[in-house]
Amino acid sequence: MFISELSSLLDTSFVINDTEVFITSSIGVSMFEKNAATTASLLKNADLAMYSAKEAGKNCYSVFSKENHEKIEKEKATCHALHTILNKGNKNNELYLMYQPLLNINDSNFSECEALIRWTNDDGITTMPDDFIPLAEKSNLIEKISLFVIDEACKQQSKWQRNGVKDVRIHINLSGNKIIFEKLLNHFKANIESRDLYPSLFGIELTERTLDYISDETIRQLDQLRRLGMKIAIDDFGTDYSSLSQLKKLPITTLKIDKDFISGIANDRDDQALVKTIIQMGHSLQLEIVAEGVETYEQLTFLKDHSCNTAQGYFFHHPLKSKHISHLKLVA
Repeated sequence: MFISELSSLLDTSFVINDTEVFITSSIGVSMFEKNAATTASLLKNADLAMYSAKEAGKNCYSVFSKENHEKIEKEKATCHALHTILNKGNKNNELYLMYQPLLNINDSNFSECEALIRWTNDDGITTMPDDFIPLAEKSNLIEKISLFVIDEACKQQSKWQRNGVKDVRIHINLSGNKIIFEKLLNHFKANIESRDLYPSLFGIELTERTLDYISDETIRQLDQLRRLGMKIAIDDFGTDYSSLSQLKKLPITTLKIDKDFISGIANDRDDQALVKTIIQMGHSLQLEIVAEGVETYEQLTFLKDHSCNTAQGYFFHHPLKSKHISHLKLVA
């Protein structure tokens, strides 16, 4: 009760130079003997609990626990390892790309793939993107990781062109705040030009939350790339709250329906209604619709019956190494 009252007391405002300034508090709590035996460890644990409160949305309190401590320490170790790998130029090739095919939903023709980053350390232990990308976003490592993905994808596309694999479009995920996104886009354009590649050999995938950071100048650049044949997709569509005005403003070619909606379309009426609505809305805007995470024949049948254009998922292919993409295309 005392902590709640303290938090309420701190949730106040001050007037400075005729301007009202509001403050809130994030409080970490650690208890002597139960959580710590010394003053130093007591303060350290309270500090760790405070960061848990901030992660929970701020303006709240968190009590230290062994589970939270282990979670934070693991996250610190993961970020430190990532930082080390990137600063050393990935010399041991711990970071690498896999490619998941996107197939035409009617005839299963294949001409596109999504570049997906993977991390396997020297001991052979693989850390999946869901476990390190959110941490990279919080620790500002996402810029370096995105630059790595751009470089590797462009390098691979250049190699495919030399080896006769001429028409496999690579989709790359770009995200970040306004400054980071503009830097990534400029790096991407420079990479394409320096390797003498066509923009039509690539696609850019944006998350819905990234749309808030896109400037008018970036929209102009995206529009130029679209006119040169590059696809521009909104990834995981439906998980955030993008407005129709944003879809109208941006040079989007594609909507990718999030896999969480696809997983239930065989028997969940709400998911069925949402997916049908997205498909109909997208087609009314003359957009291509891609279904992510297709894993069963029943899901594929539903999507085909409702005129979805493209699908990717384990029903067709797991993410593949570049050499397997080459073979898949050459034998198709």
